[in-house]
Amino acid sequence: MINVNKSKNLIIQIYGREDYKETNYTIEDKSYKTKLISEAWVKHLGEGDILMLVPESLVSNVNQDNKVDFIKDYNYFENYFSSSIKKQLIDKSLENKISLIKVQSISSYSSDKKDFLISYENNIDNIMIYLFKDLLKKIYDYEKIVIDLSTGLNIYVEVLMDTLRYLVVYLKIKNFLADENNKKTFIISLSPPYNEKVNIYHTSFDTKAFFDFPQIDKFRFDFQENSDTKRELNKNIEQRFNRELDGLKILLKETRIAFNGIKYNTPLIFYNDLIEFKKIEDFFGSIESQNLLERSLFKILDYLEYIKKIEIQNSNRINISRYKMKKEIIFNMIIVTAIYDLILNIKKRINKPDINQIEKTFNEIYNKLNLKYNNIFLEKDIKDIMNLKELDETPKILSEIIKDNNSDMKHHIKNEKNKSSKIDRNFFAHSGFEYTITKAWKKENTVYLEYNKENFNDIREWLYKIK
Repeated sequence: MINVNKSKNLIIQIYGREDYKETNYTIEDKSYKTKLISEAWVKHLGEGDILMLVPESLVSNVNQDNKVDFIKDYNYFENYFSSSIKKQLIDKSLENKISLIKVQSISSYSSDKKDFLISYENNIDNIMIYLFKDLLKKIYDYEKIVIDLSTGLNIYVEVLMDTLRYLVVYLKIKNFLADENNKKTFIISLSPPYNEKVNIYHTSFDTKAFFDFPQIDKFRFDFQENSDTKRELNKNIEQRFNRELDGLKILLKETRIAFNGIKYNTPLIFYNDLIEFKKIEDFFGSIESQNLLERSLFKILDYLEYIKKIEIQNSNRINISRYKMKKEIIFNMIIVTAIYDLILNIKKRINKPDINQIEKTFNEIYNKLNLKYNNIFLEKDIKDIMNLKELDETPKILSEIIKDNNSDMKHHIKNEKNKSSKIDRNFFAHSGFEYTITKAWKKENTVYLEYNKENFNDIREWLYKIK
């Protein structure tokens, strides 16, 4: 999503009703007379866009007979509530700064007159999944994001906070190596119950993110449904989205191999094309995780929303039933795509397998990922190779060079030979520079490394099987 208006700030508010009263809001000792807290924040920050989260349950109190149109037609819903929000703006010049997200609901809601009832068979996990999906699109180009929690039912406030945690973790992981100046700032805003004057309290929001791989071996949707329904749903999804699921399967495997290459300190795999990025690009194109999600996982989510069941019992009662997903597998896969973005960032830094560049590049990467202990082992193993005096311009297996010429390391190679069945252990013990599969050569005083191509599949297998 491109922010054509170039606003740096986004203010998010839950739309709880259509009749907010004019109030004096005070933010950092400055007062603003508005109906919407989000408008007060725009005034305080000097500029910004407003994103309203509109629960679909608000339809219950819409003073129109055609409530089914709000359920079936997103554009109808969006046009009505966009108009409703704009009517509450004091500063009408902000009308083109308004956008909204339709938030799923749960439970039953009756009109104030008790003459209409709408029920949602749903779960919290669904609401979080779809809210994450929609928020990710909306916040893409903003630097500062203010989330106000003063309005809306408590359930939506709680869902928003939980979803925000996932969102921040996702953004942190994909941007672990990014410049600090390019990272987003999140602010939580909160006010006490309304009266004529209200103080707005605010604080920065953050959550920890770790460089760790989610607990996911294969991707398959999981539902809080009976076994027959789950089986039919997954059969339907696999038939309709076979290519997307195959792409996600390959993405999961290649990302795990690359992740383990970083986590367990085997940097040379990135210089020898052991990660099959081409396979991923064949499915999704050469794209970052957000667009990748749009072309795979989010397409399936759109389909599941499309097949929701709408039951109109009579003119004053509507039931909406959605298939209830479990969020863990969905968010784990989303985090995998964030790690994939991180891997792509590393790929851009890779050049020739110059041993000095390998050490310099991964020293920076390990420091940013809080894997500083990897640097200790990498430095030692590179120093051992650099100390080999017999390197020339012909690539040779390290064990052969040491055996033939370097008496200082012959004892080490003898020990390694006795443990030939432990080649994978030796691979990880020596920063990936296992002596029987790694070639080295020197050209113009620069040492270069590469793996023996015959061992590529073995290396991929070793890295993949680490859980």
